[in-house]
Amino acid sequence: MTSIQNEPKGSEYRDPSHIKQNNEIQDDIDKGVVDPKAKTLSGWIQHKQYGLDVRKSLSLFTEWISSKFNAIVSAFENVKDRQDHVEGRQDDVEDQFKDVVANATKDSEVILARDSKFYGKFSVLDDRLENVETYLKGSYKNLMTVDDALMIGKPVKNEDVATLQLMHDNINQTLFNMAMITDVHYGNWANHTGRNNPDTIGHLSNVLFMDDKVDAIVSGGDNCDGLSESFPALLNEQRAYANKMIYSENNHADKFIQIGNHDDGSGRAQQQTNGNYSYRDLLVGENGYQLDVSTNLTKNDFKRIYHTADDLFGETRNEGSNYFFKDYPEKKIRLIGLDSCDVPDIKLDNGLPKYPQIVNMGFQQEQINWLANVALMAVPAGYAVILVSHIPAGDTSESQHNQPLVSQVVKAFMDGKDITASSNEVDFQVNVSTHFSQQGPRDVAAYLYGHLHKEVFDTNQGFNAIGITSSICDPAIGNSDGWDIISVDPVARKVIIKGFGRATDRTYGY
Repeated sequence: MTSIQNEPKGSEYRDPSHIKQNNEIQDDIDKGVVDPKAKTLSGWIQHKQYGLDVRKSLSLFTEWISSKFNAIVSAFENVKDRQDHVEGRQDDVEDQFKDVVANATKDSEVILARDSKFYGKFSVLDDRLENVETYLKGSYKNLMTVDDALMIGKPVKNEDVATLQLMHDNINQTLFNMAMITDVHYGNWANHTGRNNPDTIGHLSNVLFMDDKVDAIVSGGDNCDGLSESFPALLNEQRAYANKMIYSENNHADKFIQIGNHDDGSGRAQQQTNGNYSYRDLLVGENGYQLDVSTNLTKNDFKRIYHTADDLFGETRNEGSNYFFKDYPEKKIRLIGLDSCDVPDIKLDNGLPKYPQIVNMGFQQEQINWLANVALMAVPAGYAVILVSHIPAGDTSESQHNQPLVSQVVKAFMDGKDITASSNEVDFQVNVSTHFSQQGPRDVAAYLYGHLHKEVFDTNQGFNAIGITSSICDPAIGNSDGWDIISVDPVARKVIIKGFGRATDRTYGY
């Protein structure tokens, strides 16, 4: 049988861990780490046998701890008083120094630099410079300064801030809102007289000001001028434009970039074909300069540069195509973007394109079929559709291909009718059947486009065709920037347009 022994009591029992802790404390005492008075009180408590003596010793120990704490607090307050005094003297010295500087520069041109047209007067120049630095760092968030430190392009100009802020604050976010900028014609190595191509990428800063208040921002084509001398220049310009458009803001809004007839650089090939180098002459007055025209940007180049294969904003595309659609259920809107520079990639014997995009625009079979049987299908009742393209709807000029077929499909969608859209044009054959009777009539609020560099409106195709002015500076139409905020009210069945710069305010019913 196992016997159970009683554990020792009182001073006879020592827990090994307690013994170790006591020894460590004793070492600290011996080394003088512990205050001598604390050591005395500790010893007194240790050797008391009666309750009265123990309580008295504990009381003394408490009073001693309190006195130590009060001494520490008093010392801290003395230090704080001295710090406040020093800071006060420092402020006085700084004020005196500013007075000296102000008087020292009195009656000189330096004093003129202290005053700001926008932020008032400053006592010394350093204060105004500090204010400028604070502004550039984005501390004035209420002004929504666009910071271009890491991007090509210029920030919002001071004179435009008030106008942009007013537009921003008046956007009705219960509606679908889209900012559309088109025909920017950026070209870092190209410059039509009076158009300032290298500077126009800065216009993106203006439209990006609306990033947190609109649902989408669309760049409608001719983003770059496409007439720079070399192929690497074309690539660099498109990359700079796309990077600023897609990555320079927080992307509260969806960002979509469309292709215009200038973007691929085929204008250089067209000039080569015509034996016309007037563009280079316009630049620097030299004759006979051989442009690098053998290579233009391809659809695959745009797929990489514009990231269309990545579906960055949840849109639906046709295997990375430049055409897309996206639904905005809360606003009851379907936004459809079309690629109106969809031409066959056919080369002539001399290596130049048979259909240079600079003058050949339109739609091929695959895109029209996608529009009829994907983008315009399964549109919920009560939705309104917005279509965006670079070129006008229904254009029938010689170098415009199959635009009337697109208009036929859109009109059949509105009427809820089945049709077959077909064309026998060489290299642009189309045969597409629609089945809109299955979903019934639907609303088209607007077909928006650029290309013409002016504001246009007509209903010749059976729906609102609305032309947006160009963003590029152009002496013929005004040197200021120009773009629009398009708001759609599905309940009131209205398209409300607010223009920036030379763009005007307009409202259309549908």
